[in-house]
Amino acid sequence: MLRLSQVTTCLAALALIALGSAAAPTAQGTLSLCGNPGPASGPIRHVLVVMMENLSYRQVVGNANAPFQTSLARQCGVATAEFAATHTSGANYLAVSAGEYPPSSPPGCGGIQQCADASNNLYNQLGSAGLSWAGFEEAMPSPCDPSSSGPVANGHAAYSVGHNPIVFYTDIPHAACVANDVPVADLTAESGAFWNAAQNQTLPAFSFLTPSAADDNEGGKTKALGEQIGDAWLQRFVATLQQSASYQSGNTLVLIAYDEGEGGDFAVGENCTNMSLDLPVTNGVSAHQDSCHVPLFVVYPYTAAGDADATFFDHYSITRTVEDLFGLPYLAHAGDSQTASLVGHFGIPSAVAVQPPSVTIARPAGGSTVSGQLTVSGTASDDSGIAQVTVRVDGGTPVAATGTGSWSTVIDTSSLANGQHTISAQARANDGGVATTSVTVTVANTVTPTSCPAPPAGGSELSQNPSLESGQQGWTGKYSANSVVARVAPPGGSFDGNWALRASGAAAGAAGVANASPFWVPGPPGIATTAGQTYTGGAVVQASAAGEKLSLRVRELSPGGAVVGSRVVTVTLADTGWHQLNAAYTAAQSGDSLRYALFSPSLGAGKSFLADCLTLQMP
Repeated sequence: MLRLSQVTTCLAALALIALGSAAAPTAQGTLSLCGNPGPASGPIRHVLVVMMENLSYRQVVGNANAPFQTSLARQCGVATAEFAATHTSGANYLAVSAGEYPPSSPPGCGGIQQCADASNNLYNQLGSAGLSWAGFEEAMPSPCDPSSSGPVANGHAAYSVGHNPIVFYTDIPHAACVANDVPVADLTAESGAFWNAAQNQTLPAFSFLTPSAADDNEGGKTKALGEQIGDAWLQRFVATLQQSASYQSGNTLVLIAYDEGEGGDFAVGENCTNMSLDLPVTNGVSAHQDSCHVPLFVVYPYTAAGDADATFFDHYSITRTVEDLFGLPYLAHAGDSQTASLVGHFGIPSAVAVQPPSVTIARPAGGSTVSGQLTVSGTASDDSGIAQVTVRVDGGTPVAATGTGSWSTVIDTSSLANGQHTISAQARANDGGVATTSVTVTVANTVTPTSCPAPPAGGSELSQNPSLESGQQGWTGKYSANSVVARVAPPGGSFDGNWALRASGAAAGAAGVANASPFWVPGPPGIATTAGQTYTGGAVVQASAAGEKLSLRVRELSPGGAVVGSRVVTVTLADTGWHQLNAAYTAAQSGDSLRYALFSPSLGAGKSFLADCLTLQMP
């Protein structure tokens, strides 16, 4: 068994080896982590703040349990006189994000109501300026999750809501929080939302990254082991980020900070920005408030190796730096006379007005009524050029438009339920900047009862019983125990003849119908999916009352019954007429089966819907 000292020695050696290889370009044109010949050729477009937990400066730089961070201080830049805002954690996360923290936050932020903050903040500022932002949260179970959760690490939930400042700001609309506060399983992996954004150069202007409690120095059975785990996590994170296209573009700045430190002077709510108490810092130790003295590493391609800057900085300096780089007004203490910006230090170029890309939708006009084949077109521009414009309906799958400066695409509105829909366009610049705009239109297609939709020319109808005129074959399954399904000849006729399916709920809640036999395996039994082939499930539906929501789900199952993938389309039916509902799904594997469900996620008591022409088609 290795002793702790042996483990520490091994970790130190590995860290130095890793940093040594990172310092030298691995291929012509590859940027080293720091120390590249400067100055930078352009402005900083992306700022990443990574927040670690509960270690003072002297507990990190020079600590045998933190060999990577000790060597990172030699490889890149470190602020040797950086101070937190206060104690405890939640207040410091909010301080970085808004230049202040609410009075209720120093005791801790274990719940939203406890630390709800109506103050202006970086996220709101950036959004108002047309600039993008995001939170990337390890172990968060769902976007913008308001509750701590997950396996406990040394007394801490894996996902701590107090480490996710975005959820506390009351002026951030919930929809924006859900869209931009993103769960990530592992921030060090070459997969997931963060890696995809870094590799595809779609990182927002500002990102706040929080490791899980297992990785942020709190996850060890002993304090020393927790420090080693956190140090190893940072080593993996930095190595992964360095090889991403965003970092290699030279316009990405990474600030690795600690929320607060530890020490005998620790006091909940103390003013950690009291310069007269904080200074001088001697041999990495603050004069009187060492629990407030924390590391701040600056990782930027054009930061000189070993740049140890003794300027007095605090957490409000991070706020001010983001505002300087993106031309935003100072929030709260970010505007204090003692608050120094990192701009002008560590090779960070002086503030350059960074204009986000622009994108417009010229057609259709917002509020207009549309039908049939709808051309959506507009313009996009950016100083670096536009890489791509994508269009989506109601937040669905993005579709690449034709053209960039002037762009267009076509939407088949017959696949949408009549009523209001939101069409959004996103432009991605060559330097990674992103802009989005949207319009709301009303779809009004006339659906006249006729025969079931024929497959496209040269395509196939894979359902053996789309019209239901010959019985309820394949449709004896119920979506839930609440579902009541019957084959009926409704008054006035079904969509294409005498018979349709009626699904109703025995009580309020989800109810619907699902196929229960092999008729939705593509083709006759024994013929299965082909990887990359798109299959379109469809139904013509009629609500018993306007306002009902209906969902159509196509799901791919392996031969053993495991879920491989699925596609769900949900619409709100604005009236009680017949409407076509489609869901296209591209198979992930060959040899699987497709299953189909048509249901209301919230069917009211006494409500029902009719379904006819239950089809599965392929080109």
